[in-house]
Amino acid sequence: MTYRIVGKPVPRLDSAEQVAGDARFGEDWCPEGCLAARLLLSPHPHARIRRLDLDRARKVPGVLAVVSAEDVPEGRYGRMIRDETLFASGRVRFAGERIAAVAALDDDAAREAISRIRVEYEPLPAVLTPEEAMTEGAILLHEDLESYPAFPASIRYGNVAARIRVHSGDVELGFSQADHIIEDSYHTPRVHQGYLEPRAVVAGPSENGITVVRTPTQAAFIVRSLTAEILQIPLNAVRVVCTHVGGAFGGKSQHLIETVAVLLSRETGRSVRLTLTREEDTLTGNPRHAYTMYFRSGVNRDGRLIARQVRLVSNNGAYCLSGPAVLGKSSYTCAGPYQIEHTEIESLLVYTNLPPSGSYRGLGVPQVAFACERHMDRIAHELNIDPLELRLMNAMREGDADPAGTRIQSVSLRETLERASEAIGWRRDEAAADQHGPGPENIRRGYGIACARYPTGGGASGAVVKVNEDGGIAVLAGCSDLGNGAATLIAQVAAEVLGTEIGAVHVRIADTETTPFDAISAGSRTTFNMCHAVRRAAEDARNQILAQAADMLETSPEDLEIAGGKITVRGAPERSVGLAEAANAAVWSGDGPPTGRGAYRGVNPPHDPANVEGHPEPSRPGPEFATQAAEVEVNMETGEVRVIRIVSAQDVGFAMNPLTLSGQIEGGISQGLGFALAEELPHEGGHLLNAGFENMHVPTSLDSVDVVNLIVECPDTEGPYGAKGAGEVPLVPTAPAVANAIGDAIQDPGNPNLNRLPLTPESVIKAIQSSTTPTRNHG
Repeated sequence: MTYRIVGKPVPRLDSAEQVAGDARFGEDWCPEGCLAARLLLSPHPHARIRRLDLDRARKVPGVLAVVSAEDVPEGRYGRMIRDETLFASGRVRFAGERIAAVAALDDDAAREAISRIRVEYEPLPAVLTPEEAMTEGAILLHEDLESYPAFPASIRYGNVAARIRVHSGDVELGFSQADHIIEDSYHTPRVHQGYLEPRAVVAGPSENGITVVRTPTQAAFIVRSLTAEILQIPLNAVRVVCTHVGGAFGGKSQHLIETVAVLLSRETGRSVRLTLTREEDTLTGNPRHAYTMYFRSGVNRDGRLIARQVRLVSNNGAYCLSGPAVLGKSSYTCAGPYQIEHTEIESLLVYTNLPPSGSYRGLGVPQVAFACERHMDRIAHELNIDPLELRLMNAMREGDADPAGTRIQSVSLRETLERASEAIGWRRDEAAADQHGPGPENIRRGYGIACARYPTGGGASGAVVKVNEDGGIAVLAGCSDLGNGAATLIAQVAAEVLGTEIGAVHVRIADTETTPFDAISAGSRTTFNMCHAVRRAAEDARNQILAQAADMLETSPEDLEIAGGKITVRGAPERSVGLAEAANAAVWSGDGPPTGRGAYRGVNPPHDPANVEGHPEPSRPGPEFATQAAEVEVNMETGEVRVIRIVSAQDVGFAMNPLTLSGQIEGGISQGLGFALAEELPHEGGHLLNAGFENMHVPTSLDSVDVVNLIVECPDTEGPYGAKGAGEVPLVPTAPAVANAIGDAIQDPGNPNLNRLPLTPESVIKAIQSSTTPTRNHG
């Protein structure tokens, strides 16, 4: 079906504002008389707080408030497990935990006050790895863990915050039937989201005792509810407005610094601005979880997968944040987008004395996809099968069940495999596949391929669409625009339904006082969920204005159509009324402006409850599939890797806006390259070694590569206009595709030194030096 506006490459509505420098981000808000706030963070990964003395800080000239745990109602908080407090009380569990906060007339006074706070610590032994934390007799981070309120079906014990089991068939029977059993282990590190704008918030009083919070958040309504709960105030005492967001990628979906700012504002009766330094943002952030993964697969000699056993161990850090949700997505996708009858998956989320990990683009799927796709190449190598053919042979098909027993719909994996491999030139003859390629003898060229399946995020979304008296359209939507063009997509949908141009649509987003509820802008859910809600709201408004026009034209609404800002009788274009005229008539008739309401919460496809333990929602609508193929050059003397190009074939269901979609895919691939080759957050004794950008090795424009972007459209029956989510999956297959290409280049696809990210030159040199240089498997 052809549409006027959806499906077209529409520039982002805020482009001019952004380019002109007029967009206001979190730190740009500074009301007159605004106070400066600073945090005191723990220097110890684990310690008892013997004494906390705030008196000297309160005496610093210009200091108006100093707060700590004593100033907050008692209680623990958390989205999935209530294991955290606003400030440490009696004990710190990671280096960077909040101890106190101050508000002062200027930043110098705030910093001076922080320096004068005296804390007497008693250092305690720290457990820094899941293996340490799970040993018998290990010190417990949360002695009362089993009494904490938690998500339904939660399984926790000792230092294990969550245990999830997913299984199908009989894995031991499957292994007994296999001709080959292949196993390996894999590791991925903690990685910060690397957004340019650190977390920032301005909280200030307004009329009637309401505190207005302006913050670049992914979830305005969660900020409001969490703040109200912690401070024990009504929801309507807090208004949260999302500013422009300078990057998020999951890192702005944890929300306790906003509560600190509200507390300081209510203590002082003044506006307070709290902006974290880059180092503070990294120390207190919620990076991607580090995973250790064990894969064991049973396979027939022809390459057919029969059984797969997976054990995932996630380094959670000191508090849960979104950890169980992340582990859940890992558990449901780690077997890969492949048809395997017998599976057994055990996943453990383990507390350690590191900063809490949380949400990062891909939400646990990039880690397991790296392991799964490296494992697939190892199997292909052992069986001397082309890695592409192995994947095509085992690829999920329409209606196949995943390990949770969910029947997967709108499956497009084979098409993404075929298109990516064709574009990279996979099935080339040996003469064209010279691994030396152009250039020096020490440079080897290699090709790799990797696949991904990603479940679209869930949660409720609401929208209101109003037709103003001049024919303009106002849309209220509770989601945030994280730079992904969400507001533009919303405007496209409203304009499409109401037959007007996109310039006539004004979108207001993420204001808890004026916009309807939205769960969160994350998990590739905004297009899928919010555009559904907007479409329904626009259709409601359309029905109302057609009813008004029908009265004016003395016909029935079913005989009318809207286009170009006019409502006409179908087949009699001379009988028409302008959209503005009809809206104005509705106002003066006493009915008010046509105002539509819409809401959406996706219905999860059924799964087999007997297949899942320890997690409540294993399945989501709108499954996304993607394949990426990588071409790399490896310096066999230095281990340096140069990525020549990435070919991405991604199923988006329906490309709502190909222009912004391309930006999403290319940006995700760039982050995937950082994950593959450079980024990690190393610690020593529980202390972060690279809290600043200069040592994080985040990719820059100088690291960009040639990206061939192929859009696959396999419409989803549940998605708006057939669309699926698209923002998370571009990053998922990049790292394994690059790793597999490196293995191909050094002629050792199964080399275990390539099973641990990041693949630095040192790692690659180890792989080269240990290589057995077998024959290549594809050509």
